[in-house]
Amino acid sequence: MVTGCPAINKRAYVLVYLLETRLRKFVVNKLETKSATERSGGWLKYIPGDVLNTCQRRSVANHSSYQNLGSDQLMDYSDLTDIGKIWNKNPDVFSEFGNLQALSVKLKEIDMIRNTVAHNRKLSKSEFRRLQIAYRDLMRFMEGG
Repeated sequence: MVTGCPAINKRAYVLVYLLETRLRKFVVNKLETKSATERSGGWLKYIPGDVLNTCQRRSVANHSSYQNLGSDQLMDYSDLTDIGKIWNKNPDVFSEFGNLQALSVKLKEIDMIRNTVAHNRKLSKSEFRRLQIAYRDLMRFMEGG
């Protein structure tokens, strides 16, 4: 008998979705600002090579499927690990918002919880609380304090 998705997983999915999409937009906005200030010719130059290659590979794979349901935004193919690498490559842009090492730890914590939810394993209450705390902390980070 199928009982459905645990409520805690549904709530966690929403938080992870909101956070991941907000983080991607935040990164692009900050790098676009840096690019405009430095007149560097585009924000993609600030993305680490391995991250750029991974995102491009994911995009091509998604667009070559028979359904072609993929996004046209390259950052949509980044994951939380990629975002951490982008922050670390650009401390001049992101360190003003907090300790990048501590924030990278938050990203890893969220990534583990995200994988639990994405792979349909039941989330514990303590994992959900950690997700809520990390979500709050990262949203504060993006709001500048």
